[in-house]
Amino acid sequence: MAKKIVLAELDIDINKLINSSTKTQKALDQMRSEVNGLKKSLKENQKALEEDAKKLTHWANTGKTSGKDVDALKLKIAQNKRQIHEQSKALVENTTKLKIVRLNVNHYSNISY
Repeated sequence: MAKKIVLAELDIDINKLINSSTKTQKALDQMRSEVNGLKKSLKENQKALEEDAKKLTHWANTGKTSGKDVDALKLKIAQNKRQIHEQSKALVENTTKLKIVRLNVNHYSNISY
């Protein structure tokens, strides 16, 4: 009979593994929640921007407001555009991070020993 040679030994602390898996799942859930929150906020800001742009166009066409109101609305629109830009960047970054984590989790969960 052939002699067996031990190439490696593996000692896994199941409690630490479960703990680590739980923390990873919580982190994934938190990231998913942040992404969903960013999507919702982005949608709300885009809607507000569209409404403000319509209001500004209406005011420009009718002349029924003061220059002060127009300036204030233009400032609000500019701030909203900046906010949308920042939220879009954060959404892309967080979505990318979430995809990378998912890929890693899927990769390591498919390894057989």
